[in-house]
Amino acid sequence: MASQTHRPIPGVLFDLDETLIDRSGSIRQYADDFYTEFQSLLDFQRADFVATLIRLDGNGYVPRPEFFNALAGAIANPRLACKQIQTHFLDTIWQQPLLVDGAIEGLRQLRGRGIPIGVVTNGGERNQQRKLTNSGLAELLNTWIISESFGMKKPDPAIFLAAARQLGIEPKQSWFVGDHPVLDITGADACGFKTIWLERSVAWPESLQRVCCQGPCTLQQAFGILRQALTTNVDVS
Repeated sequence: MASQTHRPIPGVLFDLDETLIDRSGSIRQYADDFYTEFQSLLDFQRADFVATLIRLDGNGYVPRPEFFNALAGAIANPRLACKQIQTHFLDTIWQQPLLVDGAIEGLRQLRGRGIPIGVVTNGGERNQQRKLTNSGLAELLNTWIISESFGMKKPDPAIFLAAARQLGIEPKQSWFVGDHPVLDITGADACGFKTIWLERSVAWPESLQRVCCQGPCTLQQAFGILRQALTTNVDVS
């Protein structure tokens, strides 16, 4: 019997941090829990410590060695050395990551309609994998690519196109949802994806052309756009 050829189908790729995972909320919760655990060693009021940790973290874009050194310097207590802070952070922070409102329900609805879904995320393998697993997202995704293990970061086209190949989707028929104007939106747009921009921790630079097809919007609004755009023409044969 002749082999059957399946045409590429539309699907959706998502960023992870500040798109599906509420990273800023998770960091704030971690800082508050850290203060509760080590309050006797901290020369801070709770609110000041939480604000300091969030500032030093820099939305995750500050290199981790620099962040841990800066936090140890701010704490300035030899009983909380940099190595201890780093170990505590890495072992604790993503045990129970917070999700952006509507993430699980929205993914379930897309998956239930036969739409291939995946994640493309920059970051270290250990942290990003723990976010995916401990949040429950991993069981709802068809694939995910983490930049450290892949060897390239967004906005490099290779990482977007590799995820599309794994899903068997056609970028020009598919969507990418993310919060970072450059890493997510312009990167995915350059590969042919239709894009939805979530306005969260990173504002759209005034000097950058706004290439997103939809946005700014919330994740729940994005899922509404996706359901309307995709559920009527998905080939699940």
